[in-house]
Amino acid sequence: MLAAWLGQPRVAWTVDERMRRASRLLAAHQPARALAELEPIPRPDAGEPGLGAWLSARGMALYESRGHYGDAATILAESARVNRDARHRFLAARALLRADRETEGLRALRTFVRDEPSHASAPEAEWLIGATLLRGGHPREGRRALEAFVRGPRARRSAGLRREAEWHLALLDFDAGRMREAADRFRGWGTGATGSMERGRALYWEGRAAYGANDAARA
Repeated sequence: MLAAWLGQPRVAWTVDERMRRASRLLAAHQPARALAELEPIPRPDAGEPGLGAWLSARGMALYESRGHYGDAATILAESARVNRDARHRFLAARALLRADRETEGLRALRTFVRDEPSHASAPEAEWLIGATLLRGGHPREGRRALEAFVRGPRARRSAGLRREAEWHLALLDFDAGRMREAADRFRGWGTGATGSMERGRALYWEGRAAYGANDAARA
């Protein structure tokens, strides 16, 4: 606006300059501004050197802006193929879930875990399958998925997600009336507690489950 008022021509950013600006804005956690920088840039044709960078930047800007998860899933899935970026493949699956496309998202997560079992995002993907099923009103399938995660090798790579899964499993036992199993799970969860609040929560729920199981010694 100032340049126009002074009668000077506006700065015409080149594609490379806009891409660099968008990258800096993403790094600064300003995805909406990054997306605005990318808008004037036409999508490169297939095979062009700039396609991978454009897909990566636009996909992440859409994803981090929120509210654009459907478009983000499409762009990130393509970025994963073009750039051979497994992380973008995982984020594309998560974007599908956030776009309320649960069936597609779960399918994409299962495929990701199968194809990328050693990837850093594989534990979160496997945990997310069970958590999504539980939230979606599928307790049996969710339980099986979380139990498989806890028993499997990826849980050992993410102690936090393993504990989260174990807590959900304990609550599922409690809600289903399996009080003795729930009490055992709460006790096991409590042994790994890192603070007094976690230990107190475990003892409280263990006591409730033990009471429900008529185990006066533990209640």
